[in-house]
Parts: sequence; structure tokens; C-alpha cells
Amino acid sequence: MNKYLFSIAIVASCIAASCKTKTVVTTAPKVAATPALLAQGNKVYQTNCVGCHAAASYSDCKGPNLASMTLSTIKITKVINNGDGCMPSFKENLSAVDINAVAEYVHSIQR
Repeated sequence: MNKYLFSIAIVASCIAASCKTKTVVTTAPKVAATPALLAQGNKVYQTNCVGCHAAASYSDCKGPNLASMTLSTIKITKVINNGDGCMPSFKENLSAVDINAVAEYVHSIQR
């Protein structure tokens, strides 16, 4: 009987431990898309994004033309943080403020 209860306790512990995993998303407090924020976003975009998202891409992973898309800043931020397809995550390379700035910039250039 003790072996049975011990086995149940081990299984329950494993299940409980797996439920405690969390996905961490790097986000900055939402701020208005001021001209200064958009300029910062443009700078981040030119440094980190244009290589894959420009018409003359020099990357093996050609990203879509972001100006022709209609994505929310929330969706853009999630993709920058987590990556998508062959696009890598940038949450280790960019600050939360820079991610917010480039998300606002990309949103501002969409048609």
C-alpha cells in the first residue's frame, strides 16, 4: 500500500511541477507613439530588421514587407519577442523599450 501511495505522490509532484512553467514575454510599459519613439523605432528597424524585411534582402530568410501588412502592435511585439518561422527571437538582443519602439514604428508604416 505504501508503494502505491508513494507512486501516486511522485506522479502528482511531476504533474504539479510541469504546471508551474511560465512563458516570459519581455514588454515595456505602453507609451504613446511620439515622434521621438518612432525615430528610435526606425533606428532599431534599420539596424536589426531591414536586412530581412527590405526589398533587397541579404538574408536567407526573406521576411515579408512589413509596410504592406496590418498587424497590431501587440502581435508585432509578440513576434519580435518570440520569433516566427525563420525569424529569430530578439528578446535577448533588444531591450523592452527598443522592442516597443520598433513595434510602434512598424505599426506606423503599415498601409
